[in-house]
Amino acid sequence: MGVGPITLPKYFDRPQIVTRVEGNSLNQADLDQWGGDLNDNITRVLATNLSDLLATERVSLYPWSDRVPIDYQVSLDITRFERDVDGSVALDVFWSMIAPKDGTVPVMQRSDYRDAGGPAGNCIAVWR
Repeated sequence: MGVGPITLPKYFDRPQIVTRVEGNSLNQADLDQWGGDLNDNITRVLATNLSDLLATERVSLYPWSDRVPIDYQVSLDITRFERDVDGSVALDVFWSMIAPKDGTVPVMQRSDYRDAGGPAGNCIAVWR
């Protein structure tokens, strides 16, 4: 399994955490920052989760070596990943599973995830 590439909105191309203030307004934190490169962190977490779920160590991060055989590749285009002023978190993503050997795309989906925030973080996933 290959993981990547993953694309993020350009407003994440900075170390500061971005919060949605309202509608089309974003706020860049003065002191709060991501604990590393956000794209790399998302790629590594996704790879770890897939490795655990599929019970395999054979997961490679993009870009992978030509010598690494990749049967399937998961590619993501994240269109929204932010916290609203009410503390809720939203993740909207278009994702595809690709068979690199022949270029077919057996799965292409859009997924929306919402977490109401708070201590328990009631997570709701909506699959389209």
